[in-house]
Amino acid sequence: MKAKKDVAPEINENENVDQIQTNDVKENDNSQLIADATKKIDDLKAQLAAAKDELKKLTGKKAEKKGPGVISTIFTLVSDSGKTGISKADILAKLVEMFPDRAEDGMEKTINVQLPSRMSKERGVTIKKLETGNFAIAK
Repeated sequence: MKAKKDVAPEINENENVDQIQTNDVKENDNSQLIADATKKIDDLKAQLAAAKDELKKLTGKKAEKKGPGVISTIFTLVSDSGKTGISKADILAKLVEMFPDRAEDGMEKTINVQLPSRMSKERGVTIKKLETGNFAIAK
């Protein structure tokens, strides 16, 4: 049998220095890539938040309850209108003014569903449509 010969690896200082420099460059490149990716993620998060806000506006959904809602406001407007009543168009105009973050189309649909029968049933009052087309509470 032949004896194994201990072979020491050849050390080339230039190769080691080149390897160290290459590793430093890779670390710098990785740091830049991470920084770029983090910035892109932050930009996408901001776009997502803006899109969610727009969706809430379009669907008419609110994140939190802040005061009287659309249906309550419709009832108040009809109640306060007196004998002359109030038209659906006037109600919609006031709702758009009071709830700028809500979709106008959604509020119009709510008015049409609520007046006169559903709100009359749920609130225990009689809401009538007058000859003028306005809505008022019958006394």
